[in-house]
Parts: sequence; C-alpha cells; structure tokens
Amino acid sequence: MPRWLQVALTLAVLSIPAQAMAEPTAEAILASPEGSEGWTYLRGLGNGIEWTMAGAKFGDAGPPFCVPGDLTVTTGQYKEILRRQVELDPKQASDWAGYVLFRGLVRTFPCKKN
Repeated sequence: MPRWLQVALTLAVLSIPAQAMAEPTAEAILASPEGSEGWTYLRGLGNGIEWTMAGAKFGDAGPPFCVPGDLTVTTGQYKEILRRQVELDPKQASDWAGYVLFRGLVRTFPCKKN
C-alpha cells in the first residue's frame, strides 16, 4: 500500500469519535442531512485527504488527484462527488465512505500529464 494512502487512512480513522468507531458507508453519508454528524464527518474526511495530498512526497508516480490551487472544496461539493461516484458504481454505496470519496476525488480532479 502506498505511504500516502496509509497516512490518509490513518487520518480518517483518527478523525472518528471514540463512540463511533465503525466508518459509515457512502450510502449512510449520502442520507445524512446538512449539519448532521455525517455532514461533519464528511468535511473532516475530505480535509484529511487533502492535507495528506498536500504533505505527501509522491516520487515519480505523482499525486492520485489534483485539486486546482484556487479551489476550496466545500462539504456540499464533497457530498456531490460522493453521490456521483455511487451513481457511477452503485455497488460502492456499501463501501466505506472514505474509500468512495477518494475514488470520486481521483475521478473529479485528474492530474494533468506533462
């Protein structure tokens, strides 16, 4: 497993409150209303993934996704990225939300090839 993915998964796990150790599924996050714990969890998950991307060293492989430097992704946008990813592959609705969001970020923000 790549080092950056290990760091991202560690950050995601550490961001879960002690009373809720099981990571929610993408389906559960998509069903959560704005302002709920699910909404807060999604914001933290997205921030953790972005910080991991900002601090990781990628070598020759490059980063798996590239959010434009002038864009701040909102929680609503994270939810939309998650929703679109589940629409593309409905089986992912039962996968961990962090995994599905990561896959959606890779699809939404591809890096330009040099």
